[in-house]
Amino acid sequence: MEPGFSRGQSNNLPKVDLLMVADYFTNHAKYISAEIQGKKLARAGRDSYGDNAIGYVQQCDAIENATRSQADCKLWHEMRYARITPSKAYESAKCSTPDGVLVETILGAYKFKETFAIKRGKLLEESVMKVVSKIKNIQFKRVGFILSKDYPVLGASPDGIAEDCILEIKCPLTNKNIDKYVKDGVVVQKYNAQIQLQMFFARKEKCFFCIAHEDFETSQKLDIHEVTYDKDYCAELIRKCVMFWKENIFIQLL
Repeated sequence: MEPGFSRGQSNNLPKVDLLMVADYFTNHAKYISAEIQGKKLARAGRDSYGDNAIGYVQQCDAIENATRSQADCKLWHEMRYARITPSKAYESAKCSTPDGVLVETILGAYKFKETFAIKRGKLLEESVMKVVSKIKNIQFKRVGFILSKDYPVLGASPDGIAEDCILEIKCPLTNKNIDKYVKDGVVVQKYNAQIQLQMFFARKEKCFFCIAHEDFETSQKLDIHEVTYDKDYCAELIRKCVMFWKENIFIQLL
């Protein structure tokens, strides 16, 4: 360590609030692509947070609308950069390793290898959505990457959304792997965290967590688990995720 410098740690870094982060996200080139920059309202002469907040909300809406093809959309991937998404929420809330694979994954430094189950899920997503829509008599539609003015370091994109609920789909390769998602009729903690954060961002009180059977392509068999929103659990989950982001992700962006 050079003279006159001290090592940056969580107890000696400047305090960062979410309004500072929101401003950073909405004005930094890494986070707002040219496409979205073109949709930003002119903010010349706007000095109040109120005006900036309105502008940010409008940007959030524009991003969601522009990313509804999800993984097939370049902007969807850009918006995920350095943000904690629901699939990483449980790990982020529990993680105590500041320089591990989780941080590298969130920052895009770790090359994630797509599993066969994920590939299968992409192929079957539309078919599963149609089957669930028929069973539940609910019309689901695709949704893009949802951002929040209150928690700009997080973001979510459920597999489907309807008037009062969301849809999350899993497609394991074999039925033996179903208990990876649901055990004894209860959604396991990792995926419950994912679902709860999805519901928070989508502002819905209910999620249909659907698991396609190994022979879904021919049988159309699936399990549907209804999960309700837990406000207190989600608030604590978000608090821990934001803390993890401040202590482990933000310092990597400076």
